[in-house]
Amino acid sequence: MGLTLYNRLCGWFWIVLGVTGWNGGRVGDYLYLQPGVSKAYLALGMLAILGARSRRRYNAAVVTGVVTTLFAIGGILGITLVHSIFVPKTPLETLLRLLSALWGGYALIASIHTWMHTPAQEV
Repeated sequence: MGLTLYNRLCGWFWIVLGVTGWNGGRVGDYLYLQPGVSKAYLALGMLAILGARSRRRYNAAVVTGVVTTLFAIGGILGITLVHSIFVPKTPLETLLRLLSALWGGYALIASIHTWMHTPAQEV
């Protein structure tokens, strides 16, 4: 449940941000999205939606791990590097990336912990 919820909510959230990046790239004075980054957001959002629709827990976990890792790398680069093509221009974008990574990490660890303590089913 946690992985599906994470993949679905984050997927749609980042798809909306990616579409916003194509449609002017500004969300008020709070957020400015570059065209290259918005394409990456669209791709990651679609990947997360596909992970949410997967029937296997393993596939959802792999997608959550990939998306979480990429957002964590992007968030850390947003804090450490100042000028780069995939580094956000605004602190809000860095915060959103880090929050997505933290939530994904929590959902992934909680799901793995649940799987480890679930008794195996005999075939």
